[in-house]
Amino acid sequence: MPSPRGAVSSRETAHPHHLGDHPSRTAVTASLPHPVSDRPEHLGRCASARPGRGRLRRLRGPARAAPRARTPCRPRLPPACPMAPEAVKGTAMPESSTTPGTGSRSLISVVVPCFNEQDVLPSTYERLTAVLGHLPDCEHELVLVDDGSTDRTWDVLRELAAHDPRVHLVRFSRNFGHQCGLLAGLREAVGDAVIMIDADLQDPPEIVPELVGRWRQGWPVVSAKRTCRQGESWSKRGSAYVFYRLLDMLADQPVARDTGDFRLLDRSVVDLVATLPERRLFLRGQISWAGFPEATVEYVRRARPAGTSKYGVRRQLSLAHRALMSCSAFPARLPVLAAGAALGAAVTGSLTGHKAPQGTWALGVQLLCLGVLADYALQEYDQTRGRPSYLVRQSVPGRSAARAARTATRAEPAPARVVSGQEGPDGRAAAS
Repeated sequence: MPSPRGAVSSRETAHPHHLGDHPSRTAVTASLPHPVSDRPEHLGRCASARPGRGRLRRLRGPARAAPRARTPCRPRLPPACPMAPEAVKGTAMPESSTTPGTGSRSLISVVVPCFNEQDVLPSTYERLTAVLGHLPDCEHELVLVDDGSTDRTWDVLRELAAHDPRVHLVRFSRNFGHQCGLLAGLREAVGDAVIMIDADLQDPPEIVPELVGRWRQGWPVVSAKRTCRQGESWSKRGSAYVFYRLLDMLADQPVARDTGDFRLLDRSVVDLVATLPERRLFLRGQISWAGFPEATVEYVRRARPAGTSKYGVRRQLSLAHRALMSCSAFPARLPVLAAGAALGAAVTGSLTGHKAPQGTWALGVQLLCLGVLADYALQEYDQTRGRPSYLVRQSVPGRSAARAARTATRAEPAPARVVSGQEGPDGRAAAS
């Protein structure tokens, strides 16, 4: 069967979960599953035929301590969770797809940011450990981040950690926000895969086996999509509906609709996202920008069993503003569009003999000048947030004697970038 456009042959893929720990470099791996789907919006808009494996490594940037030593494994697929088969979106991986690791048990890390969640934390812990304990061939850890809570949240977390050595705690000096809590958890987690989930149990832990199952099929990003939002007002549901579609329409890179931070990330994705130097965080946008293939699992978002929502109108507006500014250049283009409309109206009026409103020419010229300044500001913003210029998914080096002689004596490239593993003559990936 011919491969679809953009497919990568088996000789040009590398294992997505093979990580080489190095104390002086940050290892970042890029997975390459690209199945074909009739509904590409559920797959992060990727279109390759086979899951691939690659290895990315940042050659420049601050050194990080080597992560916890892990032995690859070949786990079995987990039992299906109590969901209808049609609830899982995305074309299944090809039969030749491979599972992450060959050997001992995988480690699954679960990151849970907490802010004044003393009432619901015991239930969250019980449901998470019950689900994770039934995952075959897996160990797990819980990374609980106290985002400056003012109630007994920290005391409850200490009690959980006292009797469960798999609980790892982080406490902020004050409330820094939900996105910062997730980022801190990603940096503390050491698992082969990391799941982000809120503590309020609106996102059911019972679909974690589905996320892990998709990851074992080769997907580096598995997002949970909300099909229904129970226990929320019509205004919040309506604003969320408009926000996700507006963001998807204006974003420079596609952002999955109706999808929050509840998702699974492969270690390769975690290593990349955790090292990005941006301070104005919108993790969903950063993950979409990286371009990793993404599968989607649908679920029903439940009402909170206890406590109250901490995301008021002001926080929602702040997140929407941050998302739009992080993912889209459209706001900086608005002055140019307005200038074009004003000058177009003035020119049309002159040609048709209809006098344009007074000041139309002056307004158009001023908006045009403002648009030029906004474009310079946008370019400066792109420079200061420090994202890599590009990510190399795969590298197949030439094997000529002339290239080998010059490569051996050539210094490393000056620009900082992320480079994948390279393939040798036998088609297997070699360390970069």
